[in-house]
Amino acid sequence: MPSVVHLDTSRTWRGGQLQVFLLHRELIAMGVSSELVASRGGALHLRCVESGLPIDPVGHLRAWNPMAVAAIWRRTRGAEIVHAHDSHAVTLAAIVRAADPGLALVCHRRIAYPPKRGLNRRLKYRRVDRWIAVSREISENMKRAGATRLRVVPSAVDVDGLFRRASKGAPDRLRQQLAIESGRPVVALVGALVPQKGHDTLIDSAPAILTAAPETVFLCVGEGPLRRRLERRVHQAGMERSFRFTGFRRDVEAVIGMSTVIAVPSLDGEGSSAVIKEAMVLGTPVVVSDLPGNLEVAGSKAVSFPAGNPGGLARAVARLIGRPEDEKPSGRHPQQWLPTTMATGVLAAYEGLEIRGTVLSESV
Repeated sequence: MPSVVHLDTSRTWRGGQLQVFLLHRELIAMGVSSELVASRGGALHLRCVESGLPIDPVGHLRAWNPMAVAAIWRRTRGAEIVHAHDSHAVTLAAIVRAADPGLALVCHRRIAYPPKRGLNRRLKYRRVDRWIAVSREISENMKRAGATRLRVVPSAVDVDGLFRRASKGAPDRLRQQLAIESGRPVVALVGALVPQKGHDTLIDSAPAILTAAPETVFLCVGEGPLRRRLERRVHQAGMERSFRFTGFRRDVEAVIGMSTVIAVPSLDGEGSSAVIKEAMVLGTPVVVSDLPGNLEVAGSKAVSFPAGNPGGLARAVARLIGRPEDEKPSGRHPQQWLPTTMATGVLAAYEGLEIRGTVLSESV
């Protein structure tokens, strides 16, 4: 088994941090020497401490920071692989990889944006020994940008934990917390309040949805720089009674489970949406924009609409709200979404890496 140091520099908790957490946990369970370096006091650090998962927190974990570079250098001296999980992590790992050519550098790519060009990027990416993409679209984008040595490993859903956490938030209790009267339909958008998540599309679609189903409540679950502007838009449209901006919540699974519809109106950049997968596992109807990454996850029978089209979103949501209860989907969890499957895929992606003069074989 290889010895791996995972590196994630984010201080917030988003889909990528969940995937790092699950991968680290599963690799340890499989007997891999897996260490995780994360930002001290960040969400990933705190979640690992709460879960009893080993973690090595480092302060000032930013690209080109000499103290951060020195910290990563010390922590990778006895390792075989450094696995970077975000762009700052790639920079730090590439610097360490340049100083230690015997160390293999693996980088995860979870967003569908094409890589930025420029000399700095080319020099950094030249150090990468293996790319892992979470979707076919991301893999194709990386190939067009000149990346080689690619593997596709879908991201995971913690199915057991998902059902456990969803059951703790009884619908009645959640409705009371969020001031949603019994019987009112709930349309939830779970994601950071940033442009690419499509909150404006949801707000623009709301009048038509409310015409079809006047008691609908829209939940915007997450935090981000757009919050004040989005709240102002809702206020100016006179829809305060119909919208709830909840901020960051630890019980997202329970929110998904009690919702009538999950809306995923992403405009771009969506790699392999965990929210779509979680809704499908819990059996909550989901409507998605027609981005390739969304459709790859949701499948050929997805209820979809053109990205950025409020009318299409409104029609799809109204149709799902009006669907009889016995036509609602039942939960499912494909094998490829299980954390063990993801960890096995990552181990397979490590195969063939040259580590300190030796090629890692399939025996890992």
